[in-house]
Order: sequence, then structure tokens, then C-alpha cells
Amino acid sequence: FAYIALILRRVLVVTCLGSPLLVCGGFYPGYLRWLLLVGMGFSRLLCCLVALATGLLIVHALNIVTVGFGAFLIGLGVVSAILIFGLYQQARDEGSDHPRAVEEAVSNLGRAIFFGALTTAVGFMALMLAGSAGFTQLGMLIAIGITFAGRFTMTVFFLFLPRTRPTPRYDYSSDIVKTTVPSTVWTTATLP
Repeated sequence: FAYIALILRRVLVVTCLGSPLLVCGGFYPGYLRWLLLVGMGFSRLLCCLVALATGLLIVHALNIVTVGFGAFLIGLGVVSAILIFGLYQQARDEGSDHPRAVEEAVSNLGRAIFFGALTTAVGFMALMLAGSAGFTQLGMLIAIGITFAGRFTMTVFFLFLPRTRPTPRYDYSSDIVKTTVPSTVWTTATLP
């Protein structure tokens, strides 16, 4: 038992620390903003904690299979944060102040994020039909967590964005996209 407990503890630590670090490693180079990264991480952590607390209130004890739910939530929730920040940033680039840019981002993408989270949650709820306690709990935790991830992306996430416009930086990621997309489109357009 001690050996299994040690392995499970290691899996839990690696999942809870490794997943956010890997996501941050992929996110930061694209935007070069620490506060944005902190906001995204905090809102993901919050949705994991709410899902875990709600799950424990419902089932009182969690199976080991559910250990990996945090990695799912972080990965799935980051997509909505990236999309809504992109729209927010576009509104700021067009001259909108912070409150107006938040309003534009949420009004234009809020419905898509809500229904995206809802359909993803329903998809994971299918695991509840598996007949396995671990998979049932995993489906339940992810469904709860991804629902809150969508809500926190449209609320808590914006608390971490600066009210003043940051100093413009050279956007090397745009250069990469501008050079690779046309060649990719040309390559796929010439395929038989």
C-alpha cells in the first residue's frame, strides 16, 4: 500500500504541476505577458478547485482514475482564454478602452464559450455511463470543471488584464504565422 500511495502522490504532483507549466510554456511565448499568464492560471486553478470541491460534496471520496482531471481542465480551459483574449486584444488595438474591450470580447465570444463548455461537459458526462466508479467520477469532475472554466474565463480572467495599454512589443509570433500560413495554404491547394 505504501508503494502505491507513493506512486499516486507522484502522479498527482506531476499532473498538478506539470500540466500548468507545460501550458504556460506554450502560452507565454505567444503573448509575452506575465500578468495575463497569472490570470489564466488563476482562473484554471479556481475551476479545478470548484470542480474538486463539488465532486467531493457529491461522492465523498474520489477514485484514483480522477487524478488526471486537472490536466484535462487546464488544457480545455486555456483554449477559451486564448480566444477571448485575442478578441479583447483586437478591440484594444482598434482603440477601445479596457471596459469596452471586455464588453466586446464577452458579447462576441461569450455565447460560443458558453456552448463550447456546455457541449464539452456533456461529452465528458458520457463517461458517467461507463459503469466504472473512476471514469464516472472523472466525467463528472471534468463536466463540472469545464462549465466553471467557461464562466471564469469571462469573469475572473479579465481581472488580471491591465487597464492601461501595455507598451507595444515586436510580435515575432505574427511574423512566423505570416510566413508559414501562405506556404501551408499553397501546399494544400496544390494537392490532388
